[in-house]
Amino acid sequence: SRVALPGDETTADAVMDFALFFAELAVCDYFFVTKRHSTVALAAILNALEGLGLVSGSTYRGYVRELSNIVQLTPGCHEVVTSRERLWNLYEKSEECDQNNC
Repeated sequence: SRVALPGDETTADAVMDFALFFAELAVCDYFFVTKRHSTVALAAILNALEGLGLVSGSTYRGYVRELSNIVQLTPGCHEVVTSRERLWNLYEKSEECDQNNC
């Protein structure tokens, strides 16, 4: 299944680019070897949505609910939460973060 990202095409592209960057960070970390691909994908997308702050309120909640149903994971489950935290830690150590003054 495919879920349309909320907002206009520019918003969708920004979220996708940021989520892909988080996924690329996961490839470089042994921590993620045992994680399901769907866990890493959900964590990356949620971090991208949060980090960009372009989508909020009921639009955000509806999108996350739909995405969670597809991957059969909840955003609050331990695997997703720890993956999100690890991705944020990796991001904060990255050049991308330095360039964006995070």
